[in-house]
Amino acid sequence: MNCKRMTTAAASIALCCAVFAQQAAAKSPEKPNVSNASIYDFTVKDIDGKDVDLSKYKDFVLLVVNVASQ
Repeated sequence: MNCKRMTTAAASIALCCAVFAQQAAAKSPEKPNVSNASIYDFTVKDIDGKDVDLSKYKDFVLLVVNVASQ
């Protein structure tokens, strides 16, 4: 992968993480300070509706994809 693609991919992932953090903080009953929050501070629902603590993925590369569903 060339440098330009890597930079674009990194920027896309950073943007997704920032958007995700902002949305998750807005919906969370305990709102962490988003400016100091890490993606690992959030809990999300998996495809089966179970809570998943993202801190269990620390030290792994994460690709966060936000999809709309009803």
